[in-house]
This record gives sequence, C-alpha cells and structure tokens, in this order.
Amino acid sequence: MSTLPLFDRPTLIDFKPPNLRPYQARAIQVLRDRVRQDKRRIMLVGPTGMGKMLLAASIIRTSTVPVLFVCHRMELIDQCCKELARLGITNVGVIRADDERTDAACSVQVASIQTLARRKKPPAGLVLIDECHRSAADSYVDLVFEHYQTAIIIGFTATPTRYDGRPLGNLFECLEVVCTYAELIEDNFIVAPDCYSSPEQPNLSSLRVVGGDFDEEALSMMMRQKKLVGNLLDHWLRLAHLYPKPDGGIGMVEGPRRRTFIFASSIAHSLDICERFGAAGVRIAHLDGTTPEAERRRIIHALGEGELEAVSNVNVLLEGVDVPSAKCVAHARPTLSLVLFRQSTGRIFRPWHPGCPPGCVKHPSVPPLLLDHADNIARHGFPHEDLHWGLTERARRMVHRQQLKLCKGCYAYVLASRVLCPYCGYEFRPEDQPKTLEETHEQLVRRNSTPEAMQRAFFDDMVHVARRKGYKPGFASAKFKDHYGAWPPWAWSESVKASFASDPAWQMAYERNQTRKEREKKGEQTAAEAAKTPTEEADAMAVGIGPEDVESPFADWLRDEHGIR
Repeated sequence: MSTLPLFDRPTLIDFKPPNLRPYQARAIQVLRDRVRQDKRRIMLVGPTGMGKMLLAASIIRTSTVPVLFVCHRMELIDQCCKELARLGITNVGVIRADDERTDAACSVQVASIQTLARRKKPPAGLVLIDECHRSAADSYVDLVFEHYQTAIIIGFTATPTRYDGRPLGNLFECLEVVCTYAELIEDNFIVAPDCYSSPEQPNLSSLRVVGGDFDEEALSMMMRQKKLVGNLLDHWLRLAHLYPKPDGGIGMVEGPRRRTFIFASSIAHSLDICERFGAAGVRIAHLDGTTPEAERRRIIHALGEGELEAVSNVNVLLEGVDVPSAKCVAHARPTLSLVLFRQSTGRIFRPWHPGCPPGCVKHPSVPPLLLDHADNIARHGFPHEDLHWGLTERARRMVHRQQLKLCKGCYAYVLASRVLCPYCGYEFRPEDQPKTLEETHEQLVRRNSTPEAMQRAFFDDMVHVARRKGYKPGFASAKFKDHYGAWPPWAWSESVKASFASDPAWQMAYERNQTRKEREKKGEQTAAEAAKTPTEEADAMAVGIGPEDVESPFADWLRDEHGIR
C-alpha cells in the first residue's frame, strides 16, 4: 500500500487555503480516494479553462513529499511558478536551461522535459505531468514513468489521447473527468464560441496521410493557394468585428476587432498570411518554433495588450498560452488529429470582458469566434463538445447531442431547430435541414420536452418572421403549436400582441400585406372570369349547345366535331 502524499490540510506551509471551485475540490477528493485504493497513475481530464494550474498548485500545496512538476513549454513553467507563488509556495526550483530560478535544494521542482533529460533527476514522491497527452513520447516514458516508478504520477489534459487518437491505457491506471464543457459553460467559467465554416474549403482528397496526419509539405502547398489565403483575410475582415446582439435578436452589431490566433499549416503558409493581412493594414506578427523566447514573450504580450490584432503561428500556440483578451481563432491548418484541433481552438474559451479581472464571471464575456478554414469541425465536431473518453478506446461522440446545420448566408453553424440564422437572418428552407431518420415515439416525446430556452428561441424566430413579413401576432403561436404539439405559454403570446400594438412598423407591414392579399384575390377572380372563354360559349350556342354542355363528358367530341378549342 502506498503512502498518502495528499492531505486535507497543508503540512509544509501555513497559508490561507485557496478558493477552489466545487469541481476542483471534488477532484482533489477523488485523487485522495484513488490513492487510498493504491492507484499510482491517475489522469485528470477537464476542458481548457477549468483552472488546471490552480488545481495543480493546490495539490502540490498539500503534499508531504518532494514534488516534481513536468511540462514542455516555458509558458507552462512560468504559469506554474506564478500560481504556486500566489498560494504562498516560494520554495520552488526551476529545471530549465539557464533559468536563474534553479535551486536543487527546493522541495518543489518545476522542470522542462527537455532539460530534465540532461540534468540529475530530483527526488520526488509525487510527479505532476502537464499536457499529459504527450506522455507517450519516449522522453516522458524514460524520464518520468521509468525513473519514478514508486512515485504517484498525476497527469493533466483536456484531450486524454495521443495525437494519432490512440488511448493512453498503457501509462495510466484510471481516468477521472474533473468537469465537462457543458458544466463550465453553464456556470460561465468558459464561453462557447460562435463557429463558422468558410465560403471555400480546400480539397484534400489527393493528399497522402503520413504518421497519422496529412503530409505536411503537400498540405502547405495546398493551403498557400492565393485564393485560400485571400478568403481567410476576407472572412476575418467581415466577421472579426461583429458580435451577436446583446438582447438575443436576429443580426449582429459592430464593435472592435477581436484579437486573433491564426493557425497555419507551415512557416511559409504563416508568412504568406502575415504578408496578406499586413497589406490590408492589419497589425499582425508571425511565430514558429525558431522564434527566440524573448521575442515570443513580446509578441504574445503585444497581442494581449491590443498592440497586435493577430498572431499567425505554426504549432506554437497549441498549449500553455493564456491570453484571455484574444477572442478569435482563424484555423487554416487541416488536421486528422483531434488533439491538435482541440488544443489550438481552446485558447479562446476563457471568459473576458474589457475592464474586468481575468476569470471574472459577473459580466457577460466577449463572445469567442472560431473561423474554420480547414474543415476541421466537419472532421472532429465542435471543440467545446463533450466526448466519451477512455483509457482503452478512442474518443467517441455522445449519442444524444445537438444537431446543427450550416447557414448558406454567412456559413455559421446554428441549431437545426432554428428557422432563421441568428447571425444574418437567413431563412432556412426544408432542403437546408440535416437529414435524419424518421422520428420514433421516444424522439417525439423528447422533442416535446425540449428545454425552454430552445423553445423560446424557436418562438422568437417565428415572431421575427411575422414582423418582417407582416403577419398577424398569432402566427408565432400557431407555428409553435405545429412544431411542438402544444400552444406556447400564455405570457409569450400576450407579449407578442403587446409588441404588435406598440410597433407602427409591424402594423404598416401587416396593412401592406393585407392590401397585397386583397389585390391578389381580385386578380385571381378577374383571371377566373376571363378563363371562361366567351368564344367557346358563342360557338356552342351556334350549334344549339348550351354552355353547361361544354364541360360535359362529351366535351372532347364537341371540340373535335365543331372546332371548339
């Protein structure tokens, strides 16, 4: 039976306990339970934005044995040290290149996996691995799992699978989901992005797959086409400054451009993007793996402060980047890797509002924007969609998930139940609906119990149609009954009636609609009278045949015999 390095109260320091979110406190309790069950390899899974560093620092704070925190980027090292200091843990050494914070005597060591390979391994009874989806690499297996066989190893990740999609059951004994996207979105700890496809997607059917992903050289040539780079710029210029209406109405309002991460397919592709955006007056910079660390820090800081509007990068801003004010991802890197897609898009989920401290949930956040120019949503689903994760099988999508469709007007993904696109007002036609199997009785019951928010959205769409087309206020209620099999709440209908009574524009549209209907009705009557063909009546009378006989069973014969046409 292993010792327990995690206790309810701190033993190494005397400091005020951190204010943990409920799911973070629950995760620590689950860890204690698993340790008591003699589990030594535990993976904690939660979305980007769950407060991973606070959770890790809280675990370290309660440890009674030496601790080693392992990661692969300088940004993650800095974040960990900053969070530990915030909790009063300053006895921390850093194992990374020529970092001045190096101190082998400290009981807590924060190490770069690259430097750990060239240094003496510090003693540790508890090892924490950040971004542990990388832990299948030889460096982690040799330096962590093999070297610290008697230690308890805890991994953190939002994507508990290798880059090629294979599970990690050979390294970890148990997988614990700390929280889900749905939970964090509901509690405003993260914000779901507005997702768009693009007017033109690359045709990748001819590309080879090498090492589990598209061949990088051929992919770069494909994505560097001028029309694709230009399309990326045009789409960004059209949408980066538009925001959904605060009242939830149809359409968008203008605001400042969102600060943007652009994910490119290669260095050459990223430089092409920077050149094209720069020529359009966009303040943009390029990052790749060869960018010096000081320059990388400067560029990321400049984006966070608004000095830059966009940063184009190649596999640099996938993990460990915390810029809450960046609220747009333009994805131009097609990939077969679920991990790569989710890690890159997760950069914009954290809530942020100008003038508020990071993580503030008291004010509505700036809505994140995802522009998918790589068709990755079609490949992997939405980056904020909860999945079934496992240690012995690949990730699976939930059976019961929201159905969506693509707007032909603005290329936004919207709920399949919407009649109007909430972003551009496009009115969906029957052929726009996603194909589904015939509904079973259970599905009909489930649709009838649709959450009130979705029902209200449908009702409001119908009100918008009625106002725009000049229909009666009762149109929305009638359509609601057709769709859900029951009338909407009385208060909804009364509210629409009151809105109609106080809306001169709607009343005028209704009067115009009624006038048009009257005009059409008179036109139809006139056309019907003209269709009685007086020449036929006259010819029939000439041969002793009454008008009523023209439409008799012998009408064809009469027409043939007497030339009536």
